[in-house]
Amino acid sequence: MVNLVLMLPQNFNGCHKELDLWLTAFMANNPDIAPPQLRAARAWLGWSQNKLALRSGVSKQSIARYEQGRSIAYDGTLAKLKGTLEAAGIRFHFDGATKGISANTITDAALDLDN
Repeated sequence: MVNLVLMLPQNFNGCHKELDLWLTAFMANNPDIAPPQLRAARAWLGWSQNKLALRSGVSKQSIARYEQGRSIAYDGTLAKLKGTLEAAGIRFHFDGATKGISANTITDAALDLDN
């Protein structure tokens, strides 16, 4: 397994066609959480990036960069995020280029607004 971290400049706007195509292909073939799935899972639970960071042990900065498409996260980072969200009742779906989420019964701990 190869870990890859790609940091994009803040002014990256998708105009680099080759990189954009590579990222699209990478995300379509990678069975890890895609940035839109991560954002959707947080929204479903009503969690901020701060709350996910506290619960998962992943820094808010790493979560924000990944959600914005400014970096590709390490496997261990994605495993922590996925495990935390799954423990809260989120299910991730991967079907080739199609990725989505659904929710089991959301746990009381997930809905605890004080944490």
